[in-house]
Amino acid sequence: MSLPIALVVFLGTASVVVFCGTKLAKYGDLLAIKTGWGRLWVGTLLLAGATSLPELVTGASGALLDAPELVKGNVFGANMVNMFVLAAVSMFFGAVGIFKFAPFGSYPVRLLTTMATGSRRFFDGVAREHAYLASVGVCLTAFAGIMGVYGPQASFGHMGIATPIILLLYVAGMKVVYAKRPLDQGDEDEDDTSITLRRVWAYFGLAALGVIASAYWMAYSADQIAEITGLGAGFVGVVAVALVTTLPEATVTIASIRIGAMDLAAGNVYGSCAFNVMILAVADPFYSGGAILSSASPDASLVAAAGFAVALMLIGMAQFTLRRQGRGILPSLPASGGMCVLYIVGLYVIYALEQALH
Repeated sequence: MSLPIALVVFLGTASVVVFCGTKLAKYGDLLAIKTGWGRLWVGTLLLAGATSLPELVTGASGALLDAPELVKGNVFGANMVNMFVLAAVSMFFGAVGIFKFAPFGSYPVRLLTTMATGSRRFFDGVAREHAYLASVGVCLTAFAGIMGVYGPQASFGHMGIATPIILLLYVAGMKVVYAKRPLDQGDEDEDDTSITLRRVWAYFGLAALGVIASAYWMAYSADQIAEITGLGAGFVGVVAVALVTTLPEATVTIASIRIGAMDLAAGNVYGSCAFNVMILAVADPFYSGGAILSSASPDASLVAAAGFAVALMLIGMAQFTLRRQGRGILPSLPASGGMCVLYIVGLYVIYALEQALH
């Protein structure tokens, strides 16, 4: 595939992902209301699962192609991107709950005020019960990063020792999240009685299929673009492929905040972070070179990516767990802005480490 064709395929499929992701948020919110499951659980299970399927496809494909660094880089990089998106979107879109940028130009004070208001309103609108979900994501990401450095290379039946542990941690964590999920208040008033639950499920399924089909070709074209440009596998996984495969999560996050479903947005982001780590366990049997997490020598850039992902997740977690009636230990705007800066610093560090290895 030539570079012009790859770019056309990427832009076309990205447009489809954005459209279908918007529909996922709309019908996911209706499912949370009509089923009574709550936005946290629907965002954690349904939206996170649907929007993380591109990472799953990329992970399995990378394992089959004996590219473990690409698989790990995609997972850790995707978690970094997810938190960057959460912080950036909360500042620009949370202020009024609709798709509207804060005013730029000659009004810097007004811009900062709007961003601060948006960040505060977003985190104030996220239930504290998300701490359980965030803890699952943090623990899984930290565990995967540690196993990538100190994990044994021995495998049993094409699976490393970390694979069953990750699966058990994910299942146990989701059980706790479901038990502790908050029940949304006032959902009956928001219910759309003009559409049946069966039709909502159908529309949600169609939107999910659209994301899956288009995201596969979007990830493939991005991989072709990265290969043509000659970037390293680890950096490609952390930056290029991760940015592409997290586009569905970004679209759903923006769309959820537009309709005021803050719990849906947070559940989607942190649920995706937890699901992404589980992808390492799913991809492990497809890799023929032993345990995928501890394959070859530890890559410093991937270890750094895991560390930055954990740090970003903890800062976001602190915002909705330490806040009390709009007042928290960390001011909203500096925290959100700091997450964005930390993400950029992380990319620079990863790039520098990748260049040092080559």
